[in-house]
Amino acid sequence: MSCVDTRREVEPFGTWINLLQAQAVVTEALEARLEAQAGLSLAEHEALARVSSAPEGRLKMAELAGLMLVSKSGVTRLIDRLERRGLVERTTCSTDRRVTYAAITVEGRRAAERANPVLEAGLAEVFSRHLGAGDVRNLRRSLRKILEGNGKWEEERCSGSFHEAPAPVRSSR
Repeated sequence: MSCVDTRREVEPFGTWINLLQAQAVVTEALEARLEAQAGLSLAEHEALARVSSAPEGRLKMAELAGLMLVSKSGVTRLIDRLERRGLVERTTCSTDRRVTYAAITVEGRRAAERANPVLEAGLAEVFSRHLGAGDVRNLRRSLRKILEGNGKWEEERCSGSFHEAPAPVRSSR
């Protein structure tokens, strides 16, 4: 008969499963709230927040894809949707025509600003109210360890403060 401690084998898997489940539950709730109250998906809000906080209110498309951890084609489709709604515009680099930027518009900044309190209220309701301040700090620290351990922690992408630094607004066409 083996004296194997199954807790060590089960605990990481169970924790990982619970992380996936919690992410799905919180994402679904935030997505529904943002769509209903602000007319944006979670990805659209993130894109607007990241572009609006970038220098000059614009980001290279490839850089935006990297920040959002999506493919270049995925960010292209996302920016297509936002551009059709007048929330961003594509601009080119004057020195390198191969570079395309996503630039926030006045209406895009307004949309992000309307969505921010919706997202904050949603996070308070479905995420942080279930955790104490120490729990949040410990969870953040643990997730950072995982990202760093896998070479995926980048301060700019992972800081969580991208929506706090407004940049100049580009006017709509």
